[in-house]
Amino acid sequence: MLDLYPKFRNHKEGKWIIGYDDSERLQKLVKEYKPKNILDLGSGIGASTYALAEALEENGEGKIWAMEQSEKCQKVAKELIPEYLRKRIVFDLQKPQLIKFSWCDDNIFSTFQELPKEHWDMVVIDGPGPFINKENLFTGPNACIFRIFNKINKGGIIYLDNRRETLRMIWRYLAYYLEVLKIDESNERGYSIFKRNDNDFKGFVDIILANF
Repeated sequence: MLDLYPKFRNHKEGKWIIGYDDSERLQKLVKEYKPKNILDLGSGIGASTYALAEALEENGEGKIWAMEQSEKCQKVAKELIPEYLRKRIVFDLQKPQLIKFSWCDDNIFSTFQELPKEHWDMVVIDGPGPFINKENLFTGPNACIFRIFNKINKGGIIYLDNRRETLRMIWRYLAYYLEVLKIDESNERGYSIFKRNDNDFKGFVDIILANF
């Protein structure tokens, strides 16, 4: 599998795509946990979406909702991902925006403007990426996971690709609802894998202030 990965890596827009090792991990997770609905946040030119779709095709069922902020990148993804895999993908082009939450001090996050109203068995977080907001470049943590967390099914998998600020916020406000499968910060890229536990969602809990 992943025979087509070099097409993404060697593309002129392929500098920032998900790594080959990450693609292998995504496929292993799909094969092990067999998710039916996958949300790919920040699909770029489609390398992560391709890896997920290929594993779903082997499983024989499932779909991916691929969200991206760049029209150019999404166009490339549609060109590079084979037609037989595209039938499993919903491509969604959304602009990024900034957002604040009353429960989260004064932190500012990025998020896609509109998020699908689905329930998810797996969420891959690699976006929105940096963007210009009022002439300033925003590179802070992402908030999509907080907006859709109550729609992640128990036992669902969350894969975070190299976003340390987002990891810090996830761990601070969602730890009560998560089982850590892997947090690897041993190199520059890094990745984290969580599984949604059986605790019913009752709002965000600040692990710093909470007394479990």
